[in-house]
Amino acid sequence: MDNDLSLFFGIYFGVLALLILPFYILSALPQGKLFERAGEKQWKAWVPFVSGYTRTKIVFGEDKAWWFLIDFVLGGLFSLYVSYNEARSFSREPVFAVLHIFFAPITTWVMWLTKDPYCGVQRFILD
Repeated sequence: MDNDLSLFFGIYFGVLALLILPFYILSALPQGKLFERAGEKQWKAWVPFVSGYTRTKIVFGEDKAWWFLIDFVLGGLFSLYVSYNEARSFSREPVFAVLHIFFAPITTWVMWLTKDPYCGVQRFILD
């Protein structure tokens, strides 16, 4: 019984890793390039909590970077706000910024490949 359970979990997590890993790579690669364009190191896009901190720092500035932790309480609502403002901080119009909320992996690739310039931090909602 223990061997069957171990085999099941081994196959389950192996298949799960094979499905998730390509999507992780396809999202972290352009994010790292955008980080670099904003003056941060690329490797920060590959580390989960560091990526959230750096993304919030790029969008709202160093003093507001720890606000990414509020997502644990709000269940991802703050990341929607960050996504909108991330597109705006890379010179994108509001319509594209709304699309970035819903299609972030695709729009991140678009921002990277079109070489959108980083135009600085955005106004924070509590300022």
